[in-house]
Amino acid sequence: MKKPFIILFCLLSLPVFVMLSGCKTMQGADSVTEYNNSPLTVPVPSGLSEQQVGDAMASVLRGREWNVIESSPNRAVGTLDHRGFRARAILERSGNTIRILSDSTSKSLRTGEYEPAVPLGWLQNLQSDLRKKFQEKDYGSY
Repeated sequence: MKKPFIILFCLLSLPVFVMLSGCKTMQGADSVTEYNNSPLTVPVPSGLSEQQVGDAMASVLRGREWNVIESSPNRAVGTLDHRGFRARAILERSGNTIRILSDSTSKSLRTGEYEPAVPLGWLQNLQSDLRKKFQEKDYGSY
């Protein structure tokens, strides 16, 4: 008698757990296009060299356990396969702004296929970390 109740409880609790797991997701190709047309951004403080900006972008990706597959003074690309996502974040400097772009997919619970998606919560974490990195007292003084 207890076992069916426990199974039912777990099945009914799963959507709540997924919603609270911290990754806000935008699904579908149109959502990805819409996001990348107006992505999250971070202003670049004046006085930093291109190399310092590039190092900061790569550093925040590594700090969140992304695999950095490309790193240059104006661009860093990271990948993360986690929780049904094949995420790819592109941090790209354009003038005095870093744009945080996404080229990601997530596994559909309905079809089991990977579909275009934006792991917005994860990208917001990168945005927050990069802002904090630029605000560190000694950042840029090396």
